[in-house]
Amino acid sequence: MKILTKYLLKLSAVPFLIGLGGFIIFVSIEILYQLSDLIVRHRVGIGKLFLLLYYYLPYFVAMGVPVGVLLSIFWTFSKLSEDRELMAIQVHGISQKNLIVPFLFLSVLLSVIVFFLNDQVVPVYQSRAEEAMSKYVLKKPEVFVVENVISKIGEDQYFYVEKYDEKTNTLWNVVIFKYGSEEKIVTAKRVQKREERWYLFDGRYYTVDKDGFLKLDVHFSEMELDITEDIENLLRVGKTPREMTGKELKEKIEFFRKVGIKPSPWIVELQSRYANSLTPIVIVLVGVPLSLLFQLRSKSWGVIFTFVLVVLYQGSGAWLSAMGKENLLDPGFAPWIPNIVFSVMGGLLFVLLDTAVAYRIREFLTRIFLLLIFILGTSLFSSQVNIVSDQMERLTDKMLFLGNVEITYKDATIQASKTVVHLNKEDRVEYLEAIGEVVYRKKDTILESDRLIFYPEGERNLLFHVRGSTIVEIEGEKKKIYLSGEEITVEGSKTTVDFGYITTCSEIPPHYKLKATYMEIRENDYLLAKNVVFYLLEIPIFYQRVLHLSLRQTAALFCGNWIRAESLFEDLVQRFLRTGSCVLFCKERAWGGKLEGVRMEPQTGKLDGQRQLRRITGLS
Repeated sequence: MKILTKYLLKLSAVPFLIGLGGFIIFVSIEILYQLSDLIVRHRVGIGKLFLLLYYYLPYFVAMGVPVGVLLSIFWTFSKLSEDRELMAIQVHGISQKNLIVPFLFLSVLLSVIVFFLNDQVVPVYQSRAEEAMSKYVLKKPEVFVVENVISKIGEDQYFYVEKYDEKTNTLWNVVIFKYGSEEKIVTAKRVQKREERWYLFDGRYYTVDKDGFLKLDVHFSEMELDITEDIENLLRVGKTPREMTGKELKEKIEFFRKVGIKPSPWIVELQSRYANSLTPIVIVLVGVPLSLLFQLRSKSWGVIFTFVLVVLYQGSGAWLSAMGKENLLDPGFAPWIPNIVFSVMGGLLFVLLDTAVAYRIREFLTRIFLLLIFILGTSLFSSQVNIVSDQMERLTDKMLFLGNVEITYKDATIQASKTVVHLNKEDRVEYLEAIGEVVYRKKDTILESDRLIFYPEGERNLLFHVRGSTIVEIEGEKKKIYLSGEEITVEGSKTTVDFGYITTCSEIPPHYKLKATYMEIRENDYLLAKNVVFYLLEIPIFYQRVLHLSLRQTAALFCGNWIRAESLFEDLVQRFLRTGSCVLFCKERAWGGKLEGVRMEPQTGKLDGQRQLRRITGLS
């Protein structure tokens, strides 16, 4: 177990540093972005900006440690899963639950470091950061009025103001506290400056002896403030809760409680430091079971999971702490809620490891997760792709969808018995492969095939052994065309057919058809075919090297040179496409005989003059 512990810690070292360093760079860039206008306006030098970021560094490190821990967990188990080492560990009789031990050792050490940073280092550097921000970026005086903080007037005297209006020289909800043989407390709802002197309005004056008994309680409507220093200077020496050490926070909380003021912001700050110091342990309790359940082999998905969990954890913590400061929740309990919720979830998942329930949960979560990939991960495609099936399975480089598969993409629908989604190394979709009784539908086009391949990047469909139908508009009239081919490609409004035919006859096999080695149909634009043979009752009638028909106006043909409209072949094709019927008026030189009035109706499949056709062509 010692060897395994060292091995896991060695694997997790690099991703931990990557996660921590990436977080620090991200938040540093975010701060500079938020201050970009002030930086340019006040011409702040690059050296001052680095100094500001240096003062923020301890805070960034304390906040980034959970990110590094979670990323190291996902990356480490991703590598173990990819190299089949997880399977080898289990084969040797080591339970998956034992794999949490190395990360617990690491998380306990990091928790001590985080608490020391938050309680001793961050307060000092935070004060310097605020000073540098005011001096170099905001261009304000080094001292400034701070509301809602306790200001130390002297060795034994403190001053507190909730709100200060500098324009009217008015303070609201003021408390003055003086230590000594007797504790004196003065409260006032309003303090205002008159002729360079300060006066208290609507307040009370208390005197408490050393045993805590109230000796004097006086209510006053107006009283002159007897403080020698200017009150503005007193307001400029206070500290925000983040700039105080744990000892100072406890002193302020005790003082506020004595004077009857709710110390919610200070309680939240103190409890947040305790809760945040345990964050690495909580992250390990959640991250290890999750990683073992999903067994993700892609490092990119490890980054995504890290981002999602960190946002949920720290985001919920920030909101709950804010609610605690406003007394919407208990200030002492609010910072602990994320730790409690995530620890309970992680504990339940840890208990389920190496059980049959764990495998069922993994299968269920994998299906939900993969479904969310296709619903939410639409950046892999130019539009949303939805896949619904009876069963779903994830393999190393592909995903299998089995049973009544239905794929929806824009205005196209694909149905198949089985679909394979092929993934690249970044877990992005390269192409989809539908197999077995494939039906492709798009607008008026319906194609049936044995196999279909869909490339989402170019929105291209390849169908093999195809038969289907589509509707084209010729001279303002819609006609249904049946087509078949060894391979059909559908790309936007263009359809190409290799070694196939088109016809307006719905019979199988059709009574007549245009067969070609290559055909290209542009919707409501043109039809282009190469090596075209017109078949009637499976009898080749005419050959044309290149055929081009306009689907926007009266059809025209060319074969190297333009052919007149009297052309027999053109007449056949025009009638074939425009009217859905074929009437032959053949000359003797074309047939070596004479045939008149041979007409076929595609709706009925009836043929007049069939005996004459066989007799003239020499067929019995």
